[in-house]
Amino acid sequence: MSAEAASTAQTPEGKKPRTESGSPAVSAEDTPVYPSSSTDVVAYERQYVHDVYSAIADHFSGTRYKAWPKVAAFLEALPPFSIVADVGCGNGKYFAAAQRLAVPAPPSPASEDDNTELKEQQAPLSSSTAPTHRYVVGLDYSEELLRSTQRSLVDPNMHHEQARRHHRSKRARKLADDTVTPVSVEAMPRTDTVRSDALRSPLRGGLFDAAISIAVIHHYASEERRVRAVRELLRLVRPQGGLALIYVWAREQTGRSKRPMDPETGDSLVRWERNQKYDEAQQVFHRYYHLFGEGELERLCEVASAGEGSAGAIPVDIKASYFDKENWCVVLERK
Repeated sequence: MSAEAASTAQTPEGKKPRTESGSPAVSAEDTPVYPSSSTDVVAYERQYVHDVYSAIADHFSGTRYKAWPKVAAFLEALPPFSIVADVGCGNGKYFAAAQRLAVPAPPSPASEDDNTELKEQQAPLSSSTAPTHRYVVGLDYSEELLRSTQRSLVDPNMHHEQARRHHRSKRARKLADDTVTPVSVEAMPRTDTVRSDALRSPLRGGLFDAAISIAVIHHYASEERRVRAVRELLRLVRPQGGLALIYVWAREQTGRSKRPMDPETGDSLVRWERNQKYDEAQQVFHRYYHLFGEGELERLCEVASAGEGSAGAIPVDIKASYFDKENWCVVLERK
């Protein structure tokens, strides 16, 4: 963001003024500018998504270091030797989970004075550090976020101290210390990253056993582009069993995390203030989101599956649909 585009916001006496960035941001006094039918959505996304993530990548990456449990469980349950696409991988916080294997936890020993008959129950799952030999490709449009990917957590060729230096925040370094890198005799890493738009990746279709899109599709500023993003996931996964996991922000927000939005469209511009550690001016940016209502993600997936015009149908089943961490989520299986 250029310094000429920045303007200083008024603050109470004694507090350091914060800078509202003019290009991707909306000043506190202005009405949010949401996309309409006449909006150049490509330019809009560049201003309110791509440029913002380029500007905040270091701060953003420092706050994204722990995988959400249900996403991690999805990845850990994949068979060994699976090929996985992480579309919109950001700083790669799910790469480590993709190299762990879910295995039944050993049963707890019964108490000697317990005379009751033990009931059969499903054994809980735990993570194993046994090699999974999965191959993961992470895609993201932000070069800055790709440069901060946590690839070191799954790269057997990176020395531990080098891996620790790869992480800037103390909490991310602690995660690196606590994560056991899977042992591998392979000469090459099992994770690669590619700079790519999530609408048209350079990857071969029908190749991947699974693809994930976590908190990505809600950044597209039109329904047509959101449909294309889902179709690209379906294109990537293999027929007859390929899985796709999608997470998008929900309209149904609660408590402190409730975000302002247009009640008719679900569009929102969400504020991000850079920490003083990364930016003495503490610039404020606004990221575009489309917040999904209940059932909207399933309908979007049905439209994407059906295709239109020259785009043929890609048959899928919706294997699961649920609400998690104020996101609407689906698991799709390609037929």
